[in-house]
Amino acid sequence: MNFRTKYVFYLILIWLLPAALFGADIKSAGVPYVRNYSKNAYLSGNQNWAITKDEKGVMYFGNSEGLLSFDGRYWELYQMPNKPIVRAVAADGHGRVYVGAFDEIGYWSNNKNGVFSYTSLTHLIPDHNKLKGEIWKIYIDGNRVLFQTFGAIFIYQNGKISKIDEYHSYLFMLKAGSHFFVGKVDGSVLYELKGRQLIPISGSENLGAVLSVLWMGGDKYIIGTAKNGLFKYDGRSIKRWHTAADELLERSQLNNGVTISDKYAAFGTILNGVVILDTAGHIVQHINKFSGLQNNTVLSLYLDNEQNLWAGLDNGIDCIEINSPLYFYFDKSGIFGTVYSSIIDQNKIYLGTNQGLYYSDWSAEAGNKPFQSFDFKLIPGSQGQVWDLSLIDGQLLCGHNDGTFVVKGDKLTKISDMTGGWIIKKLNDNCLIIATIYA
Repeated sequence: MNFRTKYVFYLILIWLLPAALFGADIKSAGVPYVRNYSKNAYLSGNQNWAITKDEKGVMYFGNSEGLLSFDGRYWELYQMPNKPIVRAVAADGHGRVYVGAFDEIGYWSNNKNGVFSYTSLTHLIPDHNKLKGEIWKIYIDGNRVLFQTFGAIFIYQNGKISKIDEYHSYLFMLKAGSHFFVGKVDGSVLYELKGRQLIPISGSENLGAVLSVLWMGGDKYIIGTAKNGLFKYDGRSIKRWHTAADELLERSQLNNGVTISDKYAAFGTILNGVVILDTAGHIVQHINKFSGLQNNTVLSLYLDNEQNLWAGLDNGIDCIEINSPLYFYFDKSGIFGTVYSSIIDQNKIYLGTNQGLYYSDWSAEAGNKPFQSFDFKLIPGSQGQVWDLSLIDGQLLCGHNDGTFVVKGDKLTKISDMTGGWIIKKLNDNCLIIATIYA
C-alpha cells in the first residue's frame, strides 16, 4: 500500500522531466522544490542580508551574527571583531571573501597556516574620509572592490582605498551585468557609475526609490522601484513596464532582484516571497510561504552557477531549485488527504485520493506560461477512496472503492459495481480487466 502511494506521487511530477532536461525554461505549473535551512540547521542569526559563492563552490551569507559559510554539508560561523551584523559579502574568485559591517570593511581568506581568518581594511581609509555607518553593498569590478554605505562609495584598488566624493545620501549601489547604478535616498535621480564618475541618467528623475536594476542582455535593463513599479531602460530612455505582476509587487513591496539566464527577472519582496517574470511580463512563478519558503520576507537573492536561486530571509535561508525537472503542488490545507493517482485529460487535471476524485482546469500551455494556479474541486458522488485513474481508448476510467466509473469532465458514470478497483487494464477491444483490492 505504501509503495503504491509513493509511486503515484512521483508520477504526478515526472511529466515535466523531458522539457526540463532539454530546455532552461522555468515551468509555471506547480512550484520548484525549495530546500529549507532554518536557524536550527545553521545555528546562527535569523537574518541573512547578502549571499555570495566562492571559486570552490562554498556559499557565504552575511548573517546577523557574522559571516556564515556552507560547503553543501557543513555550516560554519565566522564572527567579526566586535561581532557586528554582516550586511554585505562578495567573493572575488581568488580566495578572498570581502565583507562589510557597521564601520568595518575587510576580507576573509586562508592565511599561510591554512586558517580562515579576517583582515581589516578600515585603516586604509584616509582620516578625513573615515568610514561611518553600515556597508550595504560590495561588488568586485575587475581589480577593484567597491564598498557602499548610505553616505559614501569606497574603492579598494592596488592596496589603497579612495572615496567617490560627488554625491551623498545614496540608497543602494546595484550591479547589472558589468554596469553599476546608484540611486539617491530621496529617489530624485539614478546615476551610472563610470570609472569614478557618477553620471545622472536622463529620465530617471521620477522613478522614486530604486531597489533593483537587472541586466537582461544587450542594452536591456529592468529597473525595480519600491513604490512605482517596474521600468525598462535601453541605455537611452526609461519607460514604464506594465506587467501582470504590477499589483502583486506593489502590494508585496519589492525589495531586491536577480536576472535568471537573461530570460527571467526574479524579485524578492518584503511581504510575499519571490515573484519570477518572463521578458513578456508574465508571472511564471510565485514562491512564498504557502508554497515552500520558510518566511515571506526576502532580504537577499543570489543565483549560483548551477541555476539555484538562493534566498536570504528574515528568518532562515532557502534554496529554490528552479532548474530541477521536478515541480510540486502543495496541499497545505490537507483537504485532499492522500493522493493515490493523477492524470491529465481534456484540459483538466484529476487527482484520485482517499477523500474522492478532484479536478482542476489544465491549460494546454501549462508548465510554460503564464503562471497557473490550480483550483481543485471535488466531483460530486466521488467521495471515498479512489485507487486508480486510467485513460483507455480515449475514456477516463476511475477505480473506486464503490466500483469503476467513466469520468467526463466533472461527471461520473458507473460501469461496474465490483468494489475496490485497484488497476484497470485493456484485454482486447471488447474487454477490460479490473484488479481489486478485495478477495
